[in-house]
Amino acid sequence: LAAGTALIMAICHPAMAGLKEPLERFFKTSGGAVDAIAELLAVMSEEPPPPPKELLETLGITPDDIKAAAEAKKPVVASRSGLDKAVEDILDGAVPAKEYVERVTKHTDKIELRISNNRNRAAFKFSEEEAAEVEERLLTEMEEDNELQKTRENLRKVHDDWRAEEDVTDPHKFPTVTVGPEILKMETLFQIAQRKLFHTPEQRAKCFINDVDDPAIFALEKLLEHRTKEGGPVGKIQMKRIIWLAKEITGVEVRTSDLEDHALMKKLDETIESKLTDNNFITKVEKACMSKKTTDPREKVKNVEALLSKTLADAGKTVGLEQGYYTLVLLSVLHSLQIERLKVGVEPLDCKAQVAISTVRTRTGAALFGRGPPKPAGGAPPNK
Repeated sequence: LAAGTALIMAICHPAMAGLKEPLERFFKTSGGAVDAIAELLAVMSEEPPPPPKELLETLGITPDDIKAAAEAKKPVVASRSGLDKAVEDILDGAVPAKEYVERVTKHTDKIELRISNNRNRAAFKFSEEEAAEVEERLLTEMEEDNELQKTRENLRKVHDDWRAEEDVTDPHKFPTVTVGPEILKMETLFQIAQRKLFHTPEQRAKCFINDVDDPAIFALEKLLEHRTKEGGPVGKIQMKRIIWLAKEITGVEVRTSDLEDHALMKKLDETIESKLTDNNFITKVEKACMSKKTTDPREKVKNVEALLSKTLADAGKTVGLEQGYYTLVLLSVLHSLQIERLKVGVEPLDCKAQVAISTVRTRTGAALFGRGPPKPAGGAPPNK
């Protein structure tokens, strides 16, 4: 039977006979996973893999197969014969058979390394000292990142111009209204920075990070226990980093003492939830959405954001924080902390507030656009 299979493969394409064992090893290593096969085809052909629909047809995978795999919560896998057919379709007679064998072998080696790294990475842990060093390095690299500096400067200019030209006590003039709430959204910048954390081969090898892994996810997972340790050094460095970026972007320095005052933050959280779920506030939002003063839905969004910004600022004043933009920046810092401590076993202090804020924006988007939150009226914040 083996001899017959080899003969058939040789008839199909001269290179296929020599690929029998390398492909068998690849198939056993990958389990026939479709994504692994797509990657192999790209490596062998040195071209992009076939379109997903075309690849699935070549592999003999039907919609029913995909449905069954989804119901069983298992990956979609191909048969051994399907792999052979897909490989044969991309073979080029001008490429020596030996070259194809080398490509398959090297790629299978890479997959085996990934599997080994996955096992080792799952068990990997930073010591507190190592985690603190990583956090410090993250802050330093963000401070020295030229691309991030341009983004910081552009966002800061918006705030500086606002202070120079507008009434800073008027919520309608807040940057979160004129530009949009995204101007205080820092988590994307932190995610980009954390992707650059483990960029050298030595750093990736030490932490068992594969070439297809996202270093940002690795950082979130492996620093989590240290970031959430009450009073721990890593959490303090993390908070320092987030406060630093908020100040760079807005010119507002959030006090560490406010963030560490759990009673104050809990009171702020509850006050915001109470104000945003109050019937009077909900009625004001509905009136802003139905207002006939403007027919432009994006102007109505700005009016809702002004109501929201004023209410958040008032909530800060209610709990003893200074009136104005400070509370909005503080909430942005809290939200970034929450994102990086997402798997904590206790409820984040700003959870109720963030849910209430998100609900207001979702309902506004649904009322004005028939869907989720719209883009801010002022457009996205500058990032170049």
